[in-house]
Amino acid sequence: MMKWHYCLEIGCGYKAKQAGTLKKHKQGIHDIDVKWHYCLEIGCGHKAKQAGNLKKHKQTIHDIDVKWHYCLEIGCGHKAKQSITLKQHKQTIHDIDVKWHHCSEVGCGYKAREPSNLKKHKQAIHDIDVKWHYCLEVGCGYKAKQVGSIKQHKQTNHDIDVTWHYCSEEGCDYKTKQASNLKQHKRAIHDIDVKWRYCLEIGCGYKAKQAGTLKKHKQAIHGIDVKWHYCLEIGCGYKAKQAGNLKQHKQGIHSNTPIPSLDETCEGDSISILSADQFNDFAPQYLPLTAPDSNANATPQSGSDEWSV
Repeated sequence: MMKWHYCLEIGCGYKAKQAGTLKKHKQGIHDIDVKWHYCLEIGCGHKAKQAGNLKKHKQTIHDIDVKWHYCLEIGCGHKAKQSITLKQHKQTIHDIDVKWHHCSEVGCGYKAREPSNLKKHKQAIHDIDVKWHYCLEVGCGYKAKQVGSIKQHKQTNHDIDVTWHYCSEEGCDYKTKQASNLKQHKRAIHDIDVKWRYCLEIGCGYKAKQAGTLKKHKQAIHGIDVKWHYCLEIGCGYKAKQAGNLKQHKQGIHSNTPIPSLDETCEGDSISILSADQFNDFAPQYLPLTAPDSNANATPQSGSDEWSV
């Protein structure tokens, strides 16, 4: 008859056939009769139940007693603590000792290092071995290859299983299906949790919520980090900050279509009326910036492009 050795810790029903096995159980699960092995590195409070585990800790965390494995490829200084890690590095970075898995579809040159990646490729690109997931809503023929995709579809299009995220600001009825969208909304509309980006140019108090917006401001206002687009027509020194502006310049100035003079009357929608800033930026070197001779005493109205006599 078997003599079982039972663990007497409260709530533990473990039993073992050997006393030694029970002892290991108590040490491993309940920390009973454990001889701890401590890491003596300054500031490190790590301890382990096995001397081997402490050794691995020192190698992994403190680089003590490590046998490094070096990559011998020219110009590569990679080193690893495990030979298997070095092997993976060589396969991933240098394509050494790689067993390629090729896609057998006609005209497809895809290859993968892992069979699972090849399987995913075939499912995603060639619809091979795909288990389709269908939307069962009436009149909806949507299908997806992933369960997660069908779930997102139902939430987005049919409001099924949606957890709405509401804006808590007073008077704001905004709601969204994504927590990240609510966070963006609060930043954009209510200036909540905004990390402002400031223009550091002297006398400029501009600030922006996005780094890209600040960059555009610096380019447009201060000429910082601008990639100029130059007009290559002979004798033309025009340059623009935007490729689109250069294109408009070429169409307006160098095309065969005559440009109306300042004293012509603009009728219909075929002629765009430019603001003063746009006009001065567009072609200051080609068109006069003074009033027509017939109105020698004319003066520009404040804040307007029009002339008054």
